[in-house]
Amino acid sequence: MTQRRTTPIVAGFSLILATAPLVVIFKGLFEWFGPMLLTVAVIVGAAQGMRALRRGTLIQSLAMLTAFLLVTTLLFRSGGEYLGFLPSPATFAHFARLAQLAGTDVSDQAIPVDATDGLVFLLVTCIGALAIITDLIVSTFNSAAVVGLPLLTLYVAAVAISPVGVPWLLFIPGAVGYVWLLMTDNVERVRRYGRRFSGDGRGIDRWEPSPLATTGRWLALIAIPVALIIPSLLPGMDSGLLAMFYNSGGPGGSGDGPGGNPSRVDPVAALQGALDAGATTEMGTVTTDNPNPGNMKMWVASTLTEQGFQASITPSANAGPIGEGIPPPTVAENVESMEWTATFTASGLADYALPLYGYPTQIEAEGDWVYDPLTGTVSSVSRSTAGLSFTYTYVDYEYTVEQLRAAAELSDLSQIYRDNTSVPDNPYVADLVEELTAGLTSPYDKVMAIHDHFSRDNGFSYELSTEDGWSGSAIVDFLENKSGFCQQYAGAMAWMVRQADIPARVAIGMTRGNVVREGFRVTNFNFHSWVEVYFDGLGWVPFDPTPASSVRTPTEYEWAPDPDRAGNSTPGENPNDPANPDDPDAETGPQDESDPNGQAAQAITFDAYIPPPTWPMWVAVGMAGVGVLLIPAAARSQRRRRRLSVSPDQPQDATDNAWRELTDTVIDLGIPLDPSRSPRATAAHLVEAANLTDTPRAAVEHLAAAEERSRYAPRPPTGMTLPLAYRVARVGLYRSVKPLARLRADLAPVTLLSSWRRGVRSAVEAVSLGMIRLRLLLTRRHRRSDLAGPTP
Repeated sequence: MTQRRTTPIVAGFSLILATAPLVVIFKGLFEWFGPMLLTVAVIVGAAQGMRALRRGTLIQSLAMLTAFLLVTTLLFRSGGEYLGFLPSPATFAHFARLAQLAGTDVSDQAIPVDATDGLVFLLVTCIGALAIITDLIVSTFNSAAVVGLPLLTLYVAAVAISPVGVPWLLFIPGAVGYVWLLMTDNVERVRRYGRRFSGDGRGIDRWEPSPLATTGRWLALIAIPVALIIPSLLPGMDSGLLAMFYNSGGPGGSGDGPGGNPSRVDPVAALQGALDAGATTEMGTVTTDNPNPGNMKMWVASTLTEQGFQASITPSANAGPIGEGIPPPTVAENVESMEWTATFTASGLADYALPLYGYPTQIEAEGDWVYDPLTGTVSSVSRSTAGLSFTYTYVDYEYTVEQLRAAAELSDLSQIYRDNTSVPDNPYVADLVEELTAGLTSPYDKVMAIHDHFSRDNGFSYELSTEDGWSGSAIVDFLENKSGFCQQYAGAMAWMVRQADIPARVAIGMTRGNVVREGFRVTNFNFHSWVEVYFDGLGWVPFDPTPASSVRTPTEYEWAPDPDRAGNSTPGENPNDPANPDDPDAETGPQDESDPNGQAAQAITFDAYIPPPTWPMWVAVGMAGVGVLLIPAAARSQRRRRRLSVSPDQPQDATDNAWRELTDTVIDLGIPLDPSRSPRATAAHLVEAANLTDTPRAAVEHLAAAEERSRYAPRPPTGMTLPLAYRVARVGLYRSVKPLARLRADLAPVTLLSSWRRGVRSAVEAVSLGMIRLRLLLTRRHRRSDLAGPTP
């Protein structure tokens, strides 16, 4: 016999080909595909080397694990390795850190994700484990067809993670690799016994079809459609697997609930979503010497796609620990400013970003918090705000209309311009912005023209749910239907401002909160998003296009008054000002939580897409998997009942069925059986091989005697009934083998699977014969028409 050497290599290639759907999950290609390819190659190479040295399975497994550890160490070095490549305690600490970063990236990045070190480490770890499992399946268990399960795992993972689906063309490489693996396995199985010959002694080509290859192709024909169809039928697949790790913030999120359970703000200001508010949940309290603070910013979303703005928790290269000092913002000196102090005490908020008024200048907070001057936000990768109380000083700027109107257009060479003006190609938005800004030259006037477009006079309204559109674009649907909530307003305005070549982004956080004796109390009703526009020499200036009447404790800016209130209040005057004597909160505390700001409780400010729970999907997947595994067992049990249910009035058939069932049970249990022996000799062999005694021995001998007599006499012997004798014999045979053999006999009975394989082979041969006959028939007709010649 020749050693199998090619099949494990092909299995490694198949695994690599099956990762094709991951291109829709990650941005770029070489950042994640290169490390993954190197990992699989090193693992397969180590196993092949041990097999070339004729080492056993244990040595091969240890070699693969060692190679996996070494290549992972080289790819993700911490700097503290022994001799530069041998893992040390610092290496494993670095691995734990990368795993933690991967979990954070999974929670906070949107598809497609950046190939960060944490996510690439997670991918390499998973692929490396699958490579080891695949090699063991092929080389140790000699079951190449089972490799389809790891490949199916990659398929299901890609379909479940991607919220926009996976193009079907990306499944073809993995399918081709699987068929290639089955064909290679067939060739090597045959070559282990020498060269194949036909009936007349001629050699057969190594790729000539064989019954085993036919079975493999049928397995591929069945498994591949199952891998493609089943994921699309499972409920909740389009919500994305990342929803499992998503603890959505805002009211109604899956991670929220009454009683102060921790919640997180969703850093993605999507244009689409559904909002379903539950009971009020307190996020925390704020004390500040500022009588009228603005919004508290937590995240900034500056990456724009067709579906809206996306935020990343990864700080910029300019970010630094808050303990090293916070650089002041670049704002002109003639802008009026005031410095204030605030303390935030979290009670229900558990997020990895600090809610901050204005521009922070100094922060005292426990943990490794990092300030990013490009976004003006403070975040951490390991410390959340759960139970945190921190104090900080901040600056509020009061811009004037004259200052903003005097700001010049930002140079297109500026980094801020390049990072915050890109937009998807959308003719509808481009035409609308051109119409609104026609004849305007000042960036501020263009921004205000866009800002004032979102008014009641133009048909816009604040609604919890929006109508589905037919345009295929989220922003076009919103601009045409003209109803939505804060994130849709903010995302649409920021997009349109960018379309006018003015840098803009979306800020996400909370409004100032309700007035209480301690200061301001913020709840889930205070989550909000707004727009920041960059003006040369003035920095990032906030604008809020959402109707103020629908926002709890809104911040209305003097340079950008709510267009729906222009005739009812002075620009810059906030009806929710705590200094306002008409504000009931100023004396009596907060309003009834069921009636925020005099509105119905449904007027919530934070829009987060609340994905459906994913546990039903995984329960369905688990039940479907268990059901598939139990199909052979159920079919085998049905066959057993059918055989043993033959009436005693048909003694010969009943005896034959009982004996066949006994021999099939022996074969399924893996007990050697020679079919050429007589029933009596077979019974003696089973008694010895299974060490049967007492009743099981008598049952086997009874069945053997009945089978012998059925061949020469019309009736079986008297005594125990045949079904009872079989059951007693079966109990004794099961006790004689190991538990693994019993499990295999129940879940994967050899006799049943062999009969299925013969049935598939017969069907294939029948179809092939029919195709041959059809081809011969067509050929004969064609020849007859040629011989008949043209009609005169």
